[in-house]
Amino acid sequence: MGEWLGDTVEAAEFMASTMERARAAPKIVTAELHALALGVTDETKKLMDKFRSLGKASRVPGRGGALASLRPGTLDASIPSIPPSCNTGGKVPRENPKPKRGRAS
Repeated sequence: MGEWLGDTVEAAEFMASTMERARAAPKIVTAELHALALGVTDETKKLMDKFRSLGKASRVPGRGGALASLRPGTLDASIPSIPPSCNTGGKVPRENPKPKRGRAS
């Protein structure tokens, strides 16, 4: 929390000083902010491309891919599987333990 607050203070100080400089030289500061925005755009595009390639790799038939370990039944036998999402606390019977009524066995 302290680190986040420190980062927030730094960002607020940066923007305050930028606004003060903008009063004196608005064209220069506008160009700097535009360059900053373009840099952020470039970085987010790289990140989106990375996630897109990971997604394509996980959809290739016959390959494990990045998301294969998240699919049920594909985990290593030494790693316990994730219980199903339901209100039974993960204790779901594999087959019906009670015999059906009305039928003679």
